[in-house]
Amino acid sequence: MCVCFFLQLAQAGARCDYALYLGASSENYNTITDLAPAAAGLKMYLNETYTTLRLNNLSVWSKHFDLWPKKYPLCVHAESQTTAAVLLLATLHSRPIHICHVARKEEIQIIRAAKEKVIY
Repeated sequence: MCVCFFLQLAQAGARCDYALYLGASSENYNTITDLAPAAAGLKMYLNETYTTLRLNNLSVWSKHFDLWPKKYPLCVHAESQTTAAVLLLATLHSRPIHICHVARKEEIQIIRAAKEKVIY
Protein backbone atom coordinates (compact mmCIF):
# COMPACT_ATOMS: atom_id res chain seq x y z
CA MET A 1 0.00 0.00 0.00
CA CYS A 2 1.07 3.53 -0.66
CA VAL A 3 2.21 5.67 2.26
CA CYS A 4 -0.20 8.31 0.93
CA PHE A 5 -3.14 6.03 1.80
CA PHE A 6 -2.04 5.87 5.43
CA LEU A 7 -1.51 9.63 5.54
CA GLN A 8 -5.03 10.19 4.20
CA LEU A 9 -6.44 7.73 6.71
CA ALA A 10 -4.66 9.52 9.57
CA GLN A 11 -5.85 12.92 8.36
CA ALA A 12 -9.45 11.77 8.21
CA GLY A 13 -9.60 10.76 11.86
CA ALA A 14 -6.81 12.70 13.54
CA ARG A 15 -7.59 14.57 16.74
CA CYS A 16 -3.97 15.55 17.35
CA ASP A 17 -0.70 16.04 15.51
CA TYR A 18 0.71 12.85 14.02
CA ALA A 19 3.59 11.53 11.97
CA LEU A 20 4.05 8.21 10.21
CA TYR A 21 7.39 6.47 10.14
CA LEU A 22 8.53 4.07 7.47
CA GLY A 23 9.72 0.73 8.84
CA ALA A 24 12.97 -0.60 7.38
CA SER A 25 12.81 -4.22 6.28
CA SER A 26 15.20 -6.69 4.74
CA GLU A 27 13.62 -6.09 1.33
CA ASN A 28 12.52 -2.44 1.10
CA TYR A 29 15.86 -0.59 0.98
CA ASN A 30 15.44 -0.06 -2.78
CA THR A 31 12.10 1.75 -2.38
CA ILE A 32 12.70 3.90 0.70
CA THR A 33 14.17 6.83 -1.21
CA ASP A 34 10.91 7.41 -3.08
CA LEU A 35 8.86 7.16 0.13
CA ALA A 36 11.08 9.40 2.27
CA PRO A 37 9.28 12.71 1.60
CA ALA A 38 5.97 11.25 2.85
CA ALA A 39 7.41 9.79 6.08
CA ALA A 40 8.47 11.37 9.37
CA GLY A 41 11.60 9.22 9.23
CA LEU A 42 12.89 5.69 8.84
CA LYS A 43 12.76 3.29 11.80
CA MET A 44 15.19 0.41 11.95
CA TYR A 45 14.49 -2.33 14.51
CA LEU A 46 17.85 -3.92 15.30
CA ASN A 47 16.88 -5.91 18.39
CA GLU A 48 13.82 -7.82 19.59
CA THR A 49 10.50 -6.44 18.35
CA TYR A 50 6.91 -7.61 18.06
CA THR A 51 6.89 -7.08 14.30
CA THR A 52 8.55 -8.78 11.37
CA LEU A 53 10.78 -5.74 10.84
CA ARG A 54 13.80 -6.92 12.86
CA LEU A 55 16.98 -6.46 10.83
CA ASN A 56 19.56 -9.13 11.68
CA ASN A 57 21.93 -8.55 8.79
CA LEU A 58 24.55 -5.80 9.02
CA SER A 59 24.73 -5.54 5.23
CA VAL A 60 21.00 -4.65 5.19
CA TRP A 61 21.63 -1.98 7.83
CA SER A 62 24.32 -0.56 5.58
CA LYS A 63 22.02 -0.51 2.54
CA HIS A 64 19.44 1.50 4.48
CA PHE A 65 22.17 3.88 5.68
CA ASP A 66 23.36 4.31 2.07
CA LEU A 67 19.94 4.82 0.51
CA TRP A 68 17.90 6.73 3.11
CA PRO A 69 18.28 10.46 2.32
CA LYS A 70 20.44 12.22 4.90
CA LYS A 71 18.02 15.13 5.21
CA TYR A 72 15.38 12.85 6.81
CA PRO A 73 15.59 11.31 10.32
CA LEU A 74 16.94 7.80 10.70
CA CYS A 75 15.75 6.27 13.98
CA VAL A 76 17.04 2.99 15.37
CA HIS A 77 15.83 0.67 18.08
CA ALA A 78 19.12 -0.69 19.37
CA GLU A 79 20.10 -2.20 22.68
CA SER A 80 23.35 -3.21 24.36
CA GLN A 81 26.10 -4.14 21.87
CA THR A 82 23.85 -3.32 18.93
CA THR A 83 23.98 0.31 20.07
CA ALA A 84 27.75 0.35 19.66
CA ALA A 85 27.52 -1.38 16.28
CA VAL A 86 24.98 1.07 14.85
CA LEU A 87 26.95 4.06 16.19
CA LEU A 88 30.03 2.75 14.38
CA LEU A 89 28.00 2.34 11.20
CA ALA A 90 26.64 5.89 11.55
CA THR A 91 30.21 7.16 11.88
CA LEU A 92 31.34 5.21 8.82
CA HIS A 93 28.42 6.66 6.84
CA SER A 94 28.91 10.19 8.26
CA ARG A 95 25.30 10.55 9.22
CA PRO A 96 23.38 11.40 12.38
CA ILE A 97 20.94 8.90 13.85
CA HIS A 98 18.41 8.92 16.66
CA ILE A 99 18.55 5.99 19.06
CA CYS A 100 15.10 5.21 20.47
CA HIS A 101 14.35 3.93 23.96
CA VAL A 102 17.77 3.98 25.64
CA ALA A 103 17.42 1.98 28.87
CA ARG A 104 20.87 0.99 30.13
CA LYS A 105 23.69 2.94 31.71
CA GLU A 106 26.16 1.31 29.29
CA GLU A 107 24.13 2.53 26.31
CA ILE A 108 24.17 6.09 27.63
CA GLN A 109 27.92 5.87 28.12
CA ILE A 110 28.59 4.61 24.58
CA ILE A 111 26.28 7.28 23.11
CA ARG A 112 28.06 9.98 25.12
CA ALA A 113 31.46 8.71 23.95
CA ALA A 114 30.29 8.67 20.33
CA LYS A 115 28.97 12.23 20.57
CA GLU A 116 32.33 13.42 21.91
CA LYS A 117 34.18 11.86 18.95
CA VAL A 118 31.89 12.54 15.98
CA ILE A 119 31.60 15.78 14.03
CA TYR A 120 29.18 15.87 11.07
